[in-house]
Amino acid sequence: MRLRQWIEDFGETPAAFGRQLGLKGVHSVYRYMANPRDRHHRLPTPEIMVRIFVATGGRVRPDDFYDLPILRPAAGAASEGGPVPAEVAA
Repeated sequence: MRLRQWIEDFGETPAAFGRQLGLKGVHSVYRYMANPRDRHHRLPTPEIMVRIFVATGGRVRPDDFYDLPILRPAAGAASEGGPVPAEVAA
């Protein structure tokens, strides 16, 4: 789940969430919420990613900050090198 979606779904404000994370300014939260293709998008540091993961009950995961294709395990993935994009596995 993207951070923007979690904030909207749970009625949180970016400012309140930033305070919960221990951030000094709200700008970082808005940058984390931006679309990964947006030039203003920023990735949280590993420490902040852990805080976000914990604060959202695991609903926002580190991989949610990247614009990745949907991945699912391929048949025999363990022997073939792991998950592949869903459109390739189909």
